[in-house]
Amino acid sequence: MELENGKLRAMHLAGTVALPLSYSATGEIWFEKRELKYRSVTRKVDLIYVYEKDLHDQESTRFALNEHVEAIFFPGAKEGRGNRSTFRFAEEACDLKKGVWFLGPDVNAKTIKEVLKIDIYRRDPSVRGIIFVPEIRAVYSTDEFAETAGDLILYGCDPPWR
Repeated sequence: MELENGKLRAMHLAGTVALPLSYSATGEIWFEKRELKYRSVTRKVDLIYVYEKDLHDQESTRFALNEHVEAIFFPGAKEGRGNRSTFRFAEEACDLKKGVWFLGPDVNAKTIKEVLKIDIYRRDPSVRGIIFVPEIRAVYSTDEFAETAGDLILYGCDPPWR
């Protein structure tokens, strides 16, 4: 018995969290090869990154191990025909039926490169999408935002001279 695409996708997305977190938002997506070391064991892995900048200019970069990402959605459409076709990425993902899904074992750099004809290891602001990570898997984040020196005192203790 074969499952139709919608049901298969639903099975892969069950219990996952979409990154970026806000609905219809997309982030820059790219892969990086890294070596993880623990004691005397070294393992080569792919990390999948998602970079987003919100309306308040707060920047977030999140990443997870490739093997922990259950699905990736790239909104957009193919343009052209045959070998000359290219994929045009959309800024937002308002309709999850308009774009390309990579599920389970297809979430890898080789498959993405073959289907979309892009170098996923090169950071490119036009390559935008959403990654889906199971709730129990680790996601690492770095956040950057600007604030005034006066804003800093709201987060700490009052100085002794007050």
